[in-house]
Amino acid sequence: MRQAGGRTDYLGDARTSWVDTGDVARVAAVVLREPKAHAGRAYGLGTEAASMPEIAALIAAVTGLPWRAEAREPAEFTTHP
Repeated sequence: MRQAGGRTDYLGDARTSWVDTGDVARVAAVVLREPKAHAGRAYGLGTEAASMPEIAALIAAVTGLPWRAEAREPAEFTTHP
């Protein structure tokens, strides 16, 4: 049985982008082999930025299941055991 889900976040209205850890590893390997060639450079590895409600809506559209973003205050993150 497929179930709906939720995504708790502490980002407020901030928009974020997702980064594939495999992409980070591949870029790091190249940069570490030739550090002088990459000195002072920055590489954007993230996807387009989206808010958590937008991400939940995308997951719902892809899965066909209702998803929700459950926003929490950032201060609450530090008070959880």
